Amino acid sequence: YISKIKNLKTLHIEYCYKVSDKSLEYISSLSNLKELSLFEYETITENGLFYFSNLKMLEILKLNYCNDIKGTVLSNMSIVNKLLCLDLSNCNGITDKGLYSISKLTSLKKINLSNCKKISNKGIIMIDKLPNLEYIFISVQMCNKIIPENFKHVKIF
Repeated sequence: YISKIKNLKTLHIEYCYKVSDKSLEYISSLSNLKELSLFEYETITENGLFYFSNLKMLEILKLNYCNDIKGTVLSNMSIVNKLLCLDLSNCNGITDKGLYSISKLTSLKKINLSNCKKISNKGIIMIDKLPNLEYIFISVQMCNKIIPENFKHVKIF
């Protein structure tokens, strides 16, 4: 049913445990979607993110607590050239390799990597060079792996 709401601009889905990769296929038909927020889904994988390449108007993407997301498939989102804000907080599958893919999202202004425990200075270096980037949010707990003073855009909270 959701795929029939063609003018939908914002969609937040939280704690709906039936959301899966197949659900993302239906969401991808919402061509006017500007903001998508998915919170705490173990059932969403990298395969489901391939559908996001159809969301050409997407500006804000929040994938909080989606632990099967590694970030590597996000390079397919480089065709989503309007993406301004990416929130991957608490996505424990995100790695430096995933950040390399994210470094291709040149319109990105803000990225939240709080509690992404598998990233390091090496990954932050890649996204810190994004031309439009204003902020990289990381959490205090990550300060033993990432030295914020080495980067122009890192903000700790």
